[in-house]
Amino acid sequence: MTTTTGGDTEQGDQGEEPPPEPPPDRLPGVPGGPIDYDSSKTGLPPDEAQISVREDLKGLCGRDSCGIDVVISGKGSCTSRISPDPVPRNGTITITARLCDGEGTTSEETTEETTEETTEETAELTGESVPTT
Repeated sequence: MTTTTGGDTEQGDQGEEPPPEPPPDRLPGVPGGPIDYDSSKTGLPPDEAQISVREDLKGLCGRDSCGIDVVISGKGSCTSRISPDPVPRNGTITITARLCDGEGTTSEETTEETTEETTEETAELTGESVPTT
């Protein structure tokens, strides 16, 4: 529906243009405050979780996503954690990838060796002694 008032033409809700960006004082939460997004997407592969979180941010903040970056850390096909939540404006959300159950290991021996190496590396970093078996 188009109406004309004194030379001005207004378009009805026809879905022709996307809605404008909300003004800064109308963004979600307290102005300048952290953004509370959906961080429960740990069931998705990391790349899909990244896309989903970015879409959430665009819905909450508009095109600039409140200046928040979404990065993937680690390797593997499963997502173990998405943090922080809430995230400060202009901050970074980290999606932590990990190997899925059964992904990357084919024998108990490989798992035992990895556990021993991790224990030794952790001990070196913390200055603790390595227990001997």
